[in-house]
Amino acid sequence: MLIDGDSHMFEPRNMWVDYCDPRERDTALRIEDDALGYSWITLRGESTGRRASVPVPSGGENFARLGRTNALRKAGLPTDETPYDEMPETYWNPTVRRNSLDQWGIDEAVVFPQWGLQWEWPLAKDPHATRVNMEAWNRYAVEIAQEGRGRFHPVGHVQLHQDPRWVREQLQLLSRGGIRLAQCCPSIVDGRRMSHRQLDPLWSAFTEFGIAPTWHINSQMHMVFENDAAWDEGDTGQTPLVTGLHLRASAELALTDMAVNGVFERHPELRIVTAEIGADWFATLCRRLGPWYDIISDLNGEVFNPELVSSPVDYLRRAVVMICSFPTDYFNPEIFNTLPDHTAFGGDFPHTEGLPDPLHDFRNVIGEIPDDVAAKLFGANLASVVHA
Repeated sequence: MLIDGDSHMFEPRNMWVDYCDPRERDTALRIEDDALGYSWITLRGESTGRRASVPVPSGGENFARLGRTNALRKAGLPTDETPYDEMPETYWNPTVRRNSLDQWGIDEAVVFPQWGLQWEWPLAKDPHATRVNMEAWNRYAVEIAQEGRGRFHPVGHVQLHQDPRWVREQLQLLSRGGIRLAQCCPSIVDGRRMSHRQLDPLWSAFTEFGIAPTWHINSQMHMVFENDAAWDEGDTGQTPLVTGLHLRASAELALTDMAVNGVFERHPELRIVTAEIGADWFATLCRRLGPWYDIISDLNGEVFNPELVSSPVDYLRRAVVMICSFPTDYFNPEIFNTLPDHTAFGGDFPHTEGLPDPLHDFRNVIGEIPDDVAAKLFGANLASVVHA
């Protein structure tokens, strides 16, 4: 069983309008073009500041093309990129994408939303609109799963803030649709760390409905920085340079907190899936966390958390699977031998940094790895989550 752990389905222009609660259509996102032909994600007729550009998968070799388009936009010139309505069908059509899996030699694929990774941060101060549009994607994701005929594993989308009952309702909807992954953000939740016992009902809901919280790199991870605008002062790029390199810090903080403060002890079936934030950091975290936990316990004169029956590192090794889909992972194939039970292949199609022929191109870059490691990397590790 070969599973691609990171692919993206572009949302049709009016997906949020078509799949939201009909009473909330005024609160639905849209993709609209400006006078120069650039497509933008909009809310209530206003741009969210996020462009809906059409990439060309190239393993990261075409970033300069996006830069040229941005330069044209800043100069007030018409776009030179593919119009949104003319993108290849395999980007947005589930049936065509399913047929492409056969051409690529891939059995199943995890499917993330395309723009769900972009719009959540601009809507952070509007929780109502956030929920309306997440609900729309979740309904659409269930249809993608049906169209995939068992070969697609769409990723739902939830926010952990504000309304635990809403989270539970959405997880139940996703579970009934056969979905086993739900994107959210590792962060402080309503002023509380993720291990706070008042959040235990959320983790119980994830495990009850057989869904793994999934942390794909996205701009919402800026929440980990108290004043991200100060760190990024003067940086007007589409992706901030300074904080953008360190977004995975949110995952490291959350996992450390959840391990040492008992979340994985209290919820032994909880699994966490990360995507496109690398994997080397996890090996370093595991290597450092055990000794650090012991040092802190010694300094305190008592065990830091008597509730734990295992080492914090053991909890992490039981709970975490990392989808390796960004070029920085490709050039260190040794990480797959170091973390054979925790890494999973992702082609990231059709992003610019993604691969046009995901499986073939990925294998060419990483070279030969032992058969037992390859079996886990290319399917078994993710299968333990999405087939649970």
